[in-house]
Amino acid sequence: VIATMRAKQGITVGELLHIDGDGDLDEANAATGSAADMPAVAIALEASGDSGDANIKVLLQGFYRDDSQFSFTAGTPVFADHGTEGNFTQTATTTDGHFIQRVGIAATDDMIYFNPSLDVITRD
Repeated sequence: VIATMRAKQGITVGELLHIDGDGDLDEANAATGSAADMPAVAIALEASGDSGDANIKVLLQGFYRDDSQFSFTAGTPVFADHGTEGNFTQTATTTDGHFIQRVGIAATDDMIYFNPSLDVITRD
């Protein structure tokens, strides 16, 4: 499922995105301790550029492959990263105050089946 949505400047292809308070997409961040940067809902299929907000295509659900970004173990869960905003991880955080959101499952070492849960758990 692909949609065109408005995104903040500086979004790059392959980043994990959330809907910001103004309705624009921005990088998801599971480590902020603030619900404002979660839940992740999309993967950027286009860059927004650095000159201002822009409409970009995003993946809302489906398969996404990235040979340069992913190094997954097939068949295991993928989460919103708690270390770097916009990234993915296969390790759920163990840090209190960080968020845990499952966003999909690794289909292969370089492909995710993206189907994000909108449920976000705060690690406590």
